[in-house]
Amino acid sequence: MTTAMLLAYHGDPSLKQRVLSQLRAHREADELVHGRYWSNGKGCAVGCLTHDPSGGHSTYPDRWGIPVELAYLEDAIFEGQPLDEAQEWPARFMSAIRVGSDLSLVWPRFAELTLREDLLAIPAVRENASVATAIRQVADLYGREITGDRPTRAEWAAAEAEAEAEAWAAERAAVSGRAAEMVAEKEAALAAAQAARAAQAAGAAGTAAQAARTAAQAAWVAEKAARAAEKEAAQAAGAALARVAGTRAGAGEAALAPAPARAGTYRRMADRLVVLLKAATPMQAG
Repeated sequence: MTTAMLLAYHGDPSLKQRVLSQLRAHREADELVHGRYWSNGKGCAVGCLTHDPSGGHSTYPDRWGIPVELAYLEDAIFEGQPLDEAQEWPARFMSAIRVGSDLSLVWPRFAELTLREDLLAIPAVRENASVATAIRQVADLYGREITGDRPTRAEWAAAEAEAEAEAWAAERAAVSGRAAEMVAEKEAALAAAQAARAAQAAGAAGTAAQAARTAAQAAWVAEKAARAAEKEAAQAAGAALARVAGTRAGAGEAALAPAPARAGTYRRMADRLVVLLKAATPMQAG
């Protein structure tokens, strides 16, 4: 991993315009698709830029001055959105990045907000004091990172261990008969554990492969948060169906609810990421 500061689009406005032109051409040709990086002239948000069948997320820093974790985050949001919204996402993401900006704090800010505003907003999570405390601890560490007070690896490791322990405690509770109450708590705690793990890997990353693994963990935080909200909505829908029908709703009925919740969660994350990208400070004119 390079130690020099990355500047978005390497300070070159023409590079940004070439990227947006390429994405526009792929969209007009109906070549933006879910579920593949790049094959047969079609691909996802990342693949339609890199044209790499393996994704090519790790090339974002060298090619466009964009941290690799943001490449994975762009990818995760694209795959989580309904396809009609996903068509707009790659150009929206790349357009939001200001030429010459320093994007190094975008992921920490996104992680902190996701933990606080998505996970801690889930009623079942708020009501479980130990799970909420574990999530808040990881969010607080990211808050310190943002202000320049970088947590130690030991602090990150301790926060990860606590969140992971809460996740497995929730799973044990689910197995013992409290499944409807504990699914969201488990997913939320796992998201916090993975966020802490991502921060530890970032601190030690010395190779592109390590950076890519860090970024993959970062993207999973978005996925886990979406799953938690989705399952919470499914539980609520199942309960509502049971009340209307006067019987216990089956798993198939409850499963009808998640799609809108999932889409809404990813829409919120996309909006959040765009705001953070636009707020990143340009370090030179552009």
